[in-house]
Amino acid sequence: MNIRNGTGPQRCVRCLRDKNEAIQEHLRTNTPCCPQCPLGSVINEALANRGSYTYPKEQDNPSSHEVMEMILGPILWAAIGIPVYYLAYEIWEWEQIWAILTAAFWPLALIFAVYYYIYKLIIGLF
Repeated sequence: MNIRNGTGPQRCVRCLRDKNEAIQEHLRTNTPCCPQCPLGSVINEALANRGSYTYPKEQDNPSSHEVMEMILGPILWAAIGIPVYYLAYEIWEWEQIWAILTAAFWPLALIFAVYYYIYKLIIGLF
């Protein structure tokens, strides 16, 4: 079993703010929220060194929007790439390497296709 040094409390149990928010609020009001505040030592240190206190970097906790992007991004990419591969390999009978490249980089293929069909439309009008 590994025993490591903890990071200490991350939230105040009374005001329910995280460490940075609690320190900013306590620096603004110039007093801790309560004597039993688990962040009391950090807050008192920040109050004592008001001008030299630097806020720690935000932890790498992504927001819910970022989490959804991380989950849905590859799923959406694959959901569009698989039909593109099927079209290129089975229907248009391209070589497999070209079908794979087209499916992997389908946004580029989409851009080329749109410009190609616009070009064909303009040529067809004259």
